[in-house]
Amino acid sequence: MKDLENALFVTRSRQSGSREKIYQVGSESFLKTFADRMKIASEILRRQMKRLGENEKAWMELPKEIQDSAEARRILEVGETFYNYYDFYLSSMDSVIEKIENKIKELDTELKKR
Repeated sequence: MKDLENALFVTRSRQSGSREKIYQVGSESFLKTFADRMKIASEILRRQMKRLGENEKAWMELPKEIQDSAEARRILEVGETFYNYYDFYLSSMDSVIEKIENKIKELDTELKKR
């Protein structure tokens, strides 16, 4: 049970005045934790994208002869590739986070009906 609790698949509680442990299958807590961690990861990616954007601005300030070098163009291409990857990954993550949050709302509504 401890492993399931640590993985957030079940939650443990106690009724007041009782020593009995009550375990509940808690997909809601798992989903909330998962969504929170996805939000943290997406924020990290957003910061990386911002840094890549700042690097591109710095690249544009380099003298033209350096910008035109093969090495500089390759560095710019790598930066653009990472930026595009992060952008795609972020849009996917945002979509997943939205679906999870909608599912949490559904679970909340369902629990309130009980």
